[in-house]
Amino acid sequence: MKFKSAAAVSGVFALCLSIVPCARAGEAVSRIQKNGFVRCGVNADTNAYAYQTSDKKWKGIDVELCRLTAAAVLGDADRIKPVAVSDSNGFAKLNAGEIDILTAATPWTLQTDTLYGASFPAVFYHSSFGFLGKQNAAAESMKAYEGQRVCVSAQSPFVVKSLTDYNKKYDLKLRVMKMPDLRRAKQFYYLKRCELLFDRAEVLRSNFFDDAPETVGRTPLPEVVRPYATGIFVKNTDRELESLVRWSVYAVMTAERKGVTSQNTEDFENTQDVAIASLLANETAVSNKLGVPDGFMRRVIADVGNYGEIFERALGSKSVLKMTRDKTNRQPVEKATIWSPDFNE
Repeated sequence: MKFKSAAAVSGVFALCLSIVPCARAGEAVSRIQKNGFVRCGVNADTNAYAYQTSDKKWKGIDVELCRLTAAAVLGDADRIKPVAVSDSNGFAKLNAGEIDILTAATPWTLQTDTLYGASFPAVFYHSSFGFLGKQNAAAESMKAYEGQRVCVSAQSPFVVKSLTDYNKKYDLKLRVMKMPDLRRAKQFYYLKRCELLFDRAEVLRSNFFDDAPETVGRTPLPEVVRPYATGIFVKNTDRELESLVRWSVYAVMTAERKGVTSQNTEDFENTQDVAIASLLANETAVSNKLGVPDGFMRRVIADVGNYGEIFERALGSKSVLKMTRDKTNRQPVEKATIWSPDFNE
């Protein structure tokens, strides 16, 4: 049975905001509660990360991360406002207060963690780069494409550097053609002025390339280039929001491992499992410190689901991308790399 408490949560928030202000709510949490929605910096260029369906509903992994944040702070995952950002202006908008969180497939690197006034609470998933091209059935490696022209968007230095480093490492002698943006890169690719196109794995599997001419290959090649961690960035002065995001991410991961879903939280009311009990507990002292009503992790799981549910909606079989959940996005119990700490307190 799904945990339903929208009315109760709304009442608690009304009390929290109008009669007794949430204890120690930070600037970002207070701003979000005052606005009544979370402003999320999303990548809306390619129908891979954030896009609207025909009925105007927002979908995609960026949107799911936004909904997770809204569930934690506001008790309602639908109270979101996606804001389109680019690789070049996302952090500027975050620091200017134009958005509350930044996703947009932004990589977690030494530079993004230290130079742009942002904090990265937790890894949510791993992305990677790859090539779009005409499949060479005889190819055993990218050496079969040696010397070919590769179109790439120059908007993101990280994307270009990843291609340049890979090209140099394997001495492929690829001729890199830097385009002003991805649409221009796609245009040149369709005109066969380059034989390959380089970008993020999710982009290559989106319907952004559904209009490709029949004579142009639109198959993502199997080579995986530079996997990287990504998720939600917050302003580095927003400590309460950072903690809320971090523990909400860990909550949905732990929920998957423990078999807790959006539909069955009430089934664990009297659980003897210490981790599940901690996961679904009210934790009043913690909630007061962060400035939100009790039970924020429970609300997140009930509203957006566990990690597996989110992945399948946003990236997997229930998404337009139909991506396989490989070992980089599986949990440690499956000998993989997605990790969250214990809730055995």
